[in-house]
Amino acid sequence: MSLFGVKIGNSTAPLSSAGVIAALGYTPLNAASLLRSYLATTVTYNANAVLADTPLSVTVAAGGIYAIELVVHSTSVVKALNMDFAGTATIANFIGEWIVIDATDPSATNAWRVTAAGTDFTMGISFDGVNSLATFTGSVEITDAGTFLLRGSQNVSDPTDTTILRGSTLVLTKMN
Repeated sequence: MSLFGVKIGNSTAPLSSAGVIAALGYTPLNAASLLRSYLATTVTYNANAVLADTPLSVTVAAGGIYAIELVVHSTSVVKALNMDFAGTATIANFIGEWIVIDATDPSATNAWRVTAAGTDFTMGISFDGVNSLATFTGSVEITDAGTFLLRGSQNVSDPTDTTILRGSTLVLTKMN
């Protein structure tokens, strides 16, 4: 078979794009490789009780290794937002970095590394948290299949709402 005049293997059959990818030794991404969650409705907190599950959730496979990309748009007039990761899946290894930007003062940027999914991260410790953007980039290894999700609550209880805004996203890419 040939591709642009270069012979690949012993076949003379035309080569499809999937065949080209396989012949070059790449594994194409497919629907099972990309797990996506989109927050279609704003989530509101006005208490600092145990962190509550959010709809930003995906179902992960046993033995899977995933790259994590999370984007959280948040507003908080008074209190900061606490976040962590949880779910029903069993996590064997977890590492990543939170980066937070205060939209009203982009120079107010902070970053933190976490090495456990259940480690509370408080968005807005160093600034007011009003109109903030938090991203998380990392990886996770899954021992037992289940859900993987973001949880949240207020840092300190206050009747003034702290929110995760509609349009926030969670994407896991299966690496193996």
